[in-house]
Amino acid sequence: MPNTRTALIPLSENDLRVKVLVPMLRALGCRKVEDWQGAQENGKDIYFAYIDILGDVQHCCIFIKQGDITKSGVTDIRRYEAQLREAFNNEFTNPLDNATPVRAGSVYVACNGTINDSARTYIRNNIELHFPGRVRFLDADKIAYIIDFELVRRGTLPSSYVFAVDGFADICEKVKPNAPTGGVL
Repeated sequence: MPNTRTALIPLSENDLRVKVLVPMLRALGCRKVEDWQGAQENGKDIYFAYIDILGDVQHCCIFIKQGDITKSGVTDIRRYEAQLREAFNNEFTNPLDNATPVRAGSVYVACNGTINDSARTYIRNNIELHFPGRVRFLDADKIAYIIDFELVRRGTLPSSYVFAVDGFADICEKVKPNAPTGGVL
């Protein structure tokens, strides 16, 4: 049986988003999770909100790419810089009340491979410089950790759970999120 990380690697960006990340965020207890991928996404493939330790709503987005994110070749993070800036800069209507204009408090750069050190450094030096502490990373290792350990630790998934892409969304829909106040990822 393949491990969770191995099962994530061959997924398309669409399958990673729809079959893994959206259900995972719901299972973690996010207040709202929406798939925003498309022409008008403005760098926000997924929107999610959670309640922080002081009871405030945190609006977050996930920017997703398939495979590894590097600082060279086809997966060069510099090709996506404008989308990341859009994710922070573009206001959107708060999905919780459908009225208030808000911006993403944090943007997660996600992939089903690795985000190498050069790409992380580039993001920190060029994006996070303008948005300190608001850029986060979510690679295959972290996604696998959340599924295999965090969801089990919280009692959201049974300790005997073995990850399978097909069926993960179904099991996440059946569980009652047991998310503590104070963050998600």
